[in-house]
Amino acid sequence: MSDHSKTKITKLSSKAVPAAVVLITITLAWVSIPNLFGNLLVQTTSVLSPNAKEVAELSMALAADDPQVRNMFALTRDDQNEVVRIMEDSVEQAPNDPRWRVSLGRAYEQIDQVDKAELQFKKAVDLAPDHANPRWHLGNFYLRQEREDDAFEQLRGATRDHARSREQVFSLIWDYSNGDPSQLERVADPGPEPKVYLARFLAQRGQGTAALSVWQQLEPVDKRRFKGIAWWMIQELYAKGNYSQAQEIAREIGQTASVPESVTNPSFEEPVLNAPEDQFSWQVRAPEKGLTVDLDSQVKRSGGRSLKISFRGQTRSELADVYQTIVVAPETDYVLNLFLRTEGLRSPVRPVIQVLAANDTQLLGTTEMFPPDSPEWTKTSVQFRTGPITTAISIRTFRPACGEPCVLAGAVWYDDFELIRR
Repeated sequence: MSDHSKTKITKLSSKAVPAAVVLITITLAWVSIPNLFGNLLVQTTSVLSPNAKEVAELSMALAADDPQVRNMFALTRDDQNEVVRIMEDSVEQAPNDPRWRVSLGRAYEQIDQVDKAELQFKKAVDLAPDHANPRWHLGNFYLRQEREDDAFEQLRGATRDHARSREQVFSLIWDYSNGDPSQLERVADPGPEPKVYLARFLAQRGQGTAALSVWQQLEPVDKRRFKGIAWWMIQELYAKGNYSQAQEIAREIGQTASVPESVTNPSFEEPVLNAPEDQFSWQVRAPEKGLTVDLDSQVKRSGGRSLKISFRGQTRSELADVYQTIVVAPETDYVLNLFLRTEGLRSPVRPVIQVLAANDTQLLGTTEMFPPDSPEWTKTSVQFRTGPITTAISIRTFRPACGEPCVLAGAVWYDDFELIRR
């Protein structure tokens, strides 16, 4: 062959190779783009969407071999036997994908082929033993078949390492058992993390006794580890009136130094922090014009200081700015003692100390109106009895409504609070 011919063949070959690459690329694109588009459609469309059926049919036309497409297509069919046939094809195409096993199991259950359904659900669990979703579906299947022990075994596994599944399982069993905390304890994995999430779940639903019981099953090291979750539990328990349980957990994690039936920081030797994490210490509402709350080291009855409330033309008709929540026992007689001084209190209606039931804000007792001027420390008391549902009280400085304008000026000092059971 001449050199000219060889050169010509080489040039033709060099042109043919890129052309072949382009042709292959176009062919692959022609095949893959419809599949990608079909898969994208089903991933961005819920089966509950009004146009789900049309989207599924279009996706099927574009990517009939995609299991996800086939799954959505099946879920939008009205004929359950057709659904089964489609899902059987999907499982045949991807036998090791637990998602299609679950879908086939649900399809079999719909046509009352229970044994086949169970087989597919169990196969899904075998394929993904560490994943919560297959166990969730098998557990639900067993509940529907009234096989409670089998259901709880699978659902317990779903709570082990999956926070999102825990919430689903706990909500399911809460509804299934009509709010029975003991049933929730059965389904929670015995590990510390599932237990602390169960305690929080119960706290969110106002189950103070049950939440505290689960919390107490944790080791001290785990209580410290889950201190952040405990903080949220305390907020939930307090907000729902489970005061004693909230206080006990707060004490265990070092969030409060308060104890039941006792005024915390009674002589104001500790700072009045108004810390939101300690609901059982003195609380002071946000400062406002005409009112200040301070610790006074110059005027005190005992110790190093007292609490001073100064009124400088306060005009709000109702006043309830300094308060504390105390855990107490129901249907019990108490007396609250305190010492106060006043200076220049000027108003048609002067402040008082009130005791209210924290559970329902019922007024249990009140002092007389503070005197306008009391240069000496004066002991004042409130005797009261808690109601049958009262588990905590709120003691607060209060000025009743007195019309507008109702200017309040002057100062009051508090010291040496004491709560005594009579």
